[in-house]
Amino acid sequence: MADSLSSEEISDALEVITKGGFKGSLKPYQQKGTAWMAKVEDRQHGAAPSDGLGFGGILGDVMGLGKTVEMIALLCFTLGLSLSSEAFRGVDMAGLPTLIVVPVAVLENWRRELLKFSSTTRRSIHLYYGSGRKGRDILKRLSSSHVVITTYGTLQSEAFPKKADAVSTNVLTQATLFNIRWGRIICDECHVARNASTKIWMALMTFRRIQPRVFMWLLSGTLIHNEVSDIVAYCTLLGLPEDTFSSKRWWNQAIGAIWDADADPSDRSVDDAVAGMELFRSRHLLARTKDSLTLPTITTIVDNVPLSTVERHAYTTVYDNVVKSFRDYRRATGAARFEAFSEILVQLMRLRQVVTHPALMLGAKEVHKYFSVAKKGHDQERSRAIERKHSPAIEMASSKIKWAIDLIRHHKGSRFLIFSQWTSMLRLFEFHLDKE
Repeated sequence: MADSLSSEEISDALEVITKGGFKGSLKPYQQKGTAWMAKVEDRQHGAAPSDGLGFGGILGDVMGLGKTVEMIALLCFTLGLSLSSEAFRGVDMAGLPTLIVVPVAVLENWRRELLKFSSTTRRSIHLYYGSGRKGRDILKRLSSSHVVITTYGTLQSEAFPKKADAVSTNVLTQATLFNIRWGRIICDECHVARNASTKIWMALMTFRRIQPRVFMWLLSGTLIHNEVSDIVAYCTLLGLPEDTFSSKRWWNQAIGAIWDADADPSDRSVDDAVAGMELFRSRHLLARTKDSLTLPTITTIVDNVPLSTVERHAYTTVYDNVVKSFRDYRRATGAARFEAFSEILVQLMRLRQVVTHPALMLGAKEVHKYFSVAKKGHDQERSRAIERKHSPAIEMASSKIKWAIDLIRHHKGSRFLIFSQWTSMLRLFEFHLDKE
């Protein structure tokens, strides 16, 4: 349906978004995405659960396309529409808070993006996490907020206190999040709720049961469908019909009809299945890849960083151990052969670590302990012992760290995203970056 939107519909949506306090600009595909979500909600406003339209949808654009910004624009659209039209069917929804459920790692990012791209003030955003869950007037504070951001862990702990196995009636009367009337619930990284047997899914489904008409938007750039039951779990959260999209049987029949190599071309079941899939996509799912969009190309540069004398010596030592492990493996039999094979895998991992930073071979626990003890400083004797033992290895800047810092130094004003398989490597990098 996003592709079928007219330029006039997109233009009208942008005008409403601006009235709603959106700051910044949307790329053309983001404009389409926001207009599509606005049209989906407009169709669902005033509908009854029996109409089969559901409430909300799935935004599955791949990572990096700006799902967060599109969602903020949708919030602004609702507000702008309520300000410009008293006849707006969802005008009551504009006065209700929006709940955003996220992994803890992106909690602050959502607040920053809201402040950056909307007129929402810091006071009207409530982080319901940690100390933000306390206070006698917490219900009033959440109800009066424009946006409430919480984590999946917090939601699960409220739905299942003391590790209960089911959401009880007693929980619904006492848990704060379930005693607020929400206008919209946004689930970021929703693939954590794709399994209907998990407590996170059950907690989200509780909202659907007590507030059947609440809009629920499921966001994920990595929609994982290992089984048909995964998509059924999403559809059930959206309140879609139990005899079609929320039915595992329906999906199995539809997929089977489409993929059946021996299917009769005149068989109506194939046409019905394709039509059903297309209806689902147009009404409830928007998932775009970077290949279908006009984006800047990615330039990949591979730079081979020479090892220092110390690193080369450490690498040679580990390499000799790998050779020895291969010899042991070839000579061994039975259980000893399995143990020798396991040792080969360990030594190969050590080779990868030693060319990144020799200190990684100490193990993540030792590296993190070194920095945590040094930071605390209260246990001086223990701190000195650790420093004497590991200080030279840990505080040595590896060739790769020197190369990366030199690159950063020569590109001031640029932003860098650094990946590593090992958290201890990131800690070492942080240490040397701080020194610079």
